[in-house]
Amino acid sequence: MKKNVNIKVVALLMAAVLLVGLAIGGTFAWLSVKTEKVVNTFTKGDVDITLNETTGTEYKMIPGADIAKDPFITVKAGSENCYVFVKIEENLGAWTAFGTNFKSFLSYAVDSAWTLVPGQTNVYYTICSASNTDTVYPVLDGDHVTVTSAVTQAMMDALDTGAAPTLSFTGYAIQQTGFANA
Repeated sequence: MKKNVNIKVVALLMAAVLLVGLAIGGTFAWLSVKTEKVVNTFTKGDVDITLNETTGTEYKMIPGADIAKDPFITVKAGSENCYVFVKIEENLGAWTAFGTNFKSFLSYAVDSAWTLVPGQTNVYYTICSASNTDTVYPVLDGDHVTVTSAVTQAMMDALDTGAAPTLSFTGYAIQQTGFANA
């Protein structure tokens, strides 16, 4: 009878071990399920611009004449949303002797796509959305500069003795992300 009790106890213990083993084994199998891999690829963002002009860089001044001048900034395809800036620098050269300002001799208007940067007198900005095509921003309204009719022969003769007046353009761009305000 002791033998039967021992066999029953051993059988009962083996059954319990088997049940515990199946329970643990089944749990481990269920907890060890593997998912498919998710791959995250990070590519670079970019902002790319060019500044061009097709009308040349040297011009003859005649009082009252319009001179074709077409500087333009191109935001290249694939650029991110960005702020685009243009700085316009006026230099009178030898005309500084006449004690006046640049616009007394040459006049132009900035294209309406541009907004003057607050606190600046010669830096403008526009906002460009990301695009798969090049986006072109003309700088000057009407693509011209006008020599004022007030320019005299004495002023023109002064050009022979010193540097000529210049109008220079520089383009800049920066991403919009990370900058709350232009």
